[in-house]
Amino acid sequence: MSNKTVERNVNLKSSLMMTFENSADVLETNSMLTDDEATLYDRQIRLWGADAQLKLRQTRLLIINVNSLSIEVCKNLCLAGVAGITIMDNEKVKQSDVDHSLTLTISKENINEYKAECTCKMLQQLNPRVHMLADYQRTIEEIDINYLNSFDFVCIFNHFNYQQILYLNNLCHQTKNNDRHINFFCAATFGLYGYVFKDLGESYDYFSAISLGTETLIKGEGGHPSESQKNEQITKKNERKFITFEKALKTEWRPSKRREIYRSGLTTYTLLKALLAFFEKYQRVPELKTHDIDIPNLLSIIKHLDQTATTSKDIDSSMNDNELNEEMLTDILNDNNAVASIVGGAMSHDIVKALLRSMITPNPLSNTIITQLIHQPSSDSSTAILITTTISALATSSPARLCQYQS
Repeated sequence: MSNKTVERNVNLKSSLMMTFENSADVLETNSMLTDDEATLYDRQIRLWGADAQLKLRQTRLLIINVNSLSIEVCKNLCLAGVAGITIMDNEKVKQSDVDHSLTLTISKENINEYKAECTCKMLQQLNPRVHMLADYQRTIEEIDINYLNSFDFVCIFNHFNYQQILYLNNLCHQTKNNDRHINFFCAATFGLYGYVFKDLGESYDYFSAISLGTETLIKGEGGHPSESQKNEQITKKNERKFITFEKALKTEWRPSKRREIYRSGLTTYTLLKALLAFFEKYQRVPELKTHDIDIPNLLSIIKHLDQTATTSKDIDSSMNDNELNEEMLTDILNDNNAVASIVGGAMSHDIVKALLRSMITPNPLSNTIITQLIHQPSSDSSTAILITTTISALATSSPARLCQYQS
């Protein structure tokens, strides 16, 4: 590593630590919410309480890559009132960014400026209380444990370099930040498809409420339950073990009666693995401008995955010739804002759940969420159905669990 690179890294680290140390000093001297904060966050404080809001105010996140999905997550968490967000992206704004995806934080006046810097400036206007920092000189290879110790969450978006994902995930998986695990999230959207992966560590403690009885009604006029018949609840401490991205991708699919949902999930799952394999082979992601070359190459990779998969029979039934056409594969090269909003909203919610450890929410979701928006034409209109498939990859012996939502 050159002296210039070392000096640049030292300056970046000093700037980052100075910003966060100042933030920590403020948090330490203000262990209670101010009147202004209570007014600003009134609605969410009513939902999860002042203690939970204080935990949010102490949370710092590293966001890697600027795109419609990461901006959606940043917007939600910025409005929620986290302590600080560092956005890491060394690319500059192009005309295609303005035209297609980054309308929330980037305009045509920002062309040739750094995406991270533009995004931080716009997000800062949403909530001036959040410390925003743009890191546009650092690369993923330059990230080390000392750098990650400044954060509670590390989130990487629309990144298909498999080795770099594993590198970051392994750093977080093995690292403790003041006896707290550094939580790792990895997410992407491609066309009408998307996924969210999370690793909350080998030992993740959370709390859940358990009912000790069933509330019954008294016969007669009024029908109100007596005090002795009301439900009683206790809080139980639970533990979950999360696995790495590498192990999650090796999870085997098991037969299920709900094959229609499985097929949708397997389509997305196979496309994800194909995009990772495409990058590993060509050292880039497929693009619209080179789709004449990229689509046949991507199709070849998918067919190869089909032939080598342990569940090739299920994949054959789901990813048939009618679905694997040029139009569908071309669609995954687009950055769809609607899909990013849905996936980003779900991911933001899960980050808050992971932080609060289910103080006011149900149990945390499993390692991987796979999402697909399917257009099913009817006689008079086209109905969009959102199918969300949850892969329960908490252990190799865990069966896959599915949930379906329609809109």
